[in-house]
Amino acid sequence: QASADDGEGDESPQDAAAAPAAAPPKGTMRLRVSGCSDGTVRDMVEGTYAPHSSNHTKPVWKRESSEKEDFDVLIYYWDERDGDEQCGWWFGPSVGGDMVWAYHPSRTAASPPATDWSVPYDGPVDKTFRIEAIGIAAST
Repeated sequence: QASADDGEGDESPQDAAAAPAAAPPKGTMRLRVSGCSDGTVRDMVEGTYAPHSSNHTKPVWKRESSEKEDFDVLIYYWDERDGDEQCGWWFGPSVGGDMVWAYHPSRTAASPPATDWSVPYDGPVDKTFRIEAIGIAAST
């Protein structure tokens, strides 16, 4: 999950990626990410996110179209199946992938916590990083 050399959970993320993605629950809020103090991570994660799918019983959000990057940016929850240190909310280009940019250890939040994210994922808590709900996404 967090690094290519952790050696744990090599099968679970691949299995999750192979399975068809479940739709997010109806009424899931759109999110806005702002205030990231790390310049490199900021360019990747700041923006507006819409509900995209579900993973481990919680919604996954995808950053809305941007000219900044040519890859997806997702916010998703990973449960404890790969160990306690992997459990929590993540920002990355794919669900369960080795590349991640930010992490929050909450196991109880139904959606990504508003504050107290580690940015980069293995760094200190970024006190200016914020996630806010900005309205219910239009149904597709």
